[in-house]
Amino acid sequence: MTLRIAILVCLCAVGAQGAQHLDATTAPATMPTTSPTVQLEQLRQWVTALDDAEATNREEAFGLLLGLNRADLPALRGVAGEFHPLSPSQAAALHQVVVHVYLTGEKYEANRQAGFLGVRLGDVIELNSSTGDEPPAGPRAGVVIIDRMPGFCGYRALRDGDIIVAVTDRPATLISSLENFRAVIQSFAAGQTIHMQVIRQGRLVRTEAVLDGTPIQADQMPLEKMLHDRQENAEIHWQKQFGALLMQPST
Repeated sequence: MTLRIAILVCLCAVGAQGAQHLDATTAPATMPTTSPTVQLEQLRQWVTALDDAEATNREEAFGLLLGLNRADLPALRGVAGEFHPLSPSQAAALHQVVVHVYLTGEKYEANRQAGFLGVRLGDVIELNSSTGDEPPAGPRAGVVIIDRMPGFCGYRALRDGDIIVAVTDRPATLISSLENFRAVIQSFAAGQTIHMQVIRQGRLVRTEAVLDGTPIQADQMPLEKMLHDRQENAEIHWQKQFGALLMQPST
């Protein structure tokens, strides 16, 4: 199938505008569980695979590590220390993992009646495909993921460059505009699982996400300022707890 894609880049945070239409039902986002969720041997296997020669093995391990919770970070630090100094691929992937997992435990005020993926979008694009004289089949349009926000569900479930072509929990709803897509996401509550079909590197794949709540900016603080402050806190944690693992041993 040949895809001819023309992308109009328009950065939009899914759910960010939902904070303008809030009801009185608001609550802080929940914290993850406080006990480790994985065994040390699993962590060793995943950290090892981050340096694997096969890209598919690296990607699988990366996705599994993104599923950790904040209580697992001390164990992850201990395991990563066994690989000191980290290889460049391990260090780059672990940085993303630690920032994301740390931020999943950061509280924020949220409208839990409106779901939030935590991604930035390009415009809706048309997908043109045909096979011989047969009419085009499959999805006709999709929305491209430009960027993902660490700490939110879309960071693990999706990848930059993915094209979301369907939310299968709403099979009758076509993705015809960004507003339409936002409305679909916000029709679910925080904590609900949605299932998506996405085109990833030319292949149609399925993924799912447990939605977060739409952030409510305290004192009208813009979303980008909130995200910047969260990212800064996560970077401080990375430097304090994991930064030494990047240093070469002295000779």
